[in-house]
Amino acid sequence: NIYTFFEQEMSNQAFRHLQLLNSLRNAVSNNEMSLVYQPKVDVHSNKIMGAEALLRWNNNEFGFVSPAEFIPVLEGSSLITLVGQWVLDNTFAQLKQWYSQGKWREDMGLAINISPKQLLDKSFVEQVEVLLAKHDIAASLIEFEITENVLVENTDRIATILTQLTNLGISFSIDDFGPGYSSLAYLKKLPIEVLKIDKTFIDHCTTEGNDQAIVRSIHSICA
Repeated sequence: NIYTFFEQEMSNQAFRHLQLLNSLRNAVSNNEMSLVYQPKVDVHSNKIMGAEALLRWNNNEFGFVSPAEFIPVLEGSSLITLVGQWVLDNTFAQLKQWYSQGKWREDMGLAINISPKQLLDKSFVEQVEVLLAKHDIAASLIEFEITENVLVENTDRIATILTQLTNLGISFSIDDFGPGYSSLAYLKKLPIEVLKIDKTFIDHCTTEGNDQAIVRSIHSICA
């Protein structure tokens, strides 16, 4: 006893999502995935202090697909665990190469994004330990980036996992901090070393008074 309207755009989005998901199933085996590394620079000295690994996908059919489009598809499926492990294996291998060549210092850190589903996988800590041993790199050179939403519903479980990984020497940062589930409680309870303020505050922090005040407040908390 109702009626509704068909929205072509919703149908198109659903079809696109299905196409990407099907193509992502073979993306690793077809060597379509790659990594780029964005340097992290000290603004006072212009000294490179590390880098962040960023995942890219160049599909044979669709060409280059934006991470903003394909990563949510990955995170909504079990594929994120497979791809996440591929990312760890390849970033660790690259880090080992740079370190062996003298291009990576002890005070530098490589940031790697970890999805909630990947982090909560019961074998995740073991996977990290195996890959650290495989590539013979120090855990202190690694920084895992997580998002705020993973902390909200699984605080106790996440606290245990973060503590285990911190004991190995890995550090943690919160990505896109500020607009969503921000809470000072988990900053006190969890071993978080870095807050990456969300771009919604950074984009206009030099011109908008409110954004500037928020950024200064977060900076004060971290200091």
